[in-house]
Amino acid sequence: MLTADRYIEPIREYIVSHHLDERSELDPKTPLLEWGVIDSLALTDVLAFIEDELEVTIPAEEITPENLRDLESIAALVARVG
Repeated sequence: MLTADRYIEPIREYIVSHHLDERSELDPKTPLLEWGVIDSLALTDVLAFIEDELEVTIPAEEITPENLRDLESIAALVARVG
């Protein structure tokens, strides 16, 4: 079984390089949507990255604010549904 920790770094790297111009550190507990780190359009892109690169499809019913709150939540979601 894959753990959520395995997914945190690739997702963090993707968000920083594609949505933060590589100029920001991103903590696993940073509230992404609440702090405006990513918006709904960027979130769609991150979900596409997860599907394409990590080969995990997130079911629509799992796309909730709680599951997408921060890197830890997203990684836990990917590990759970992957």
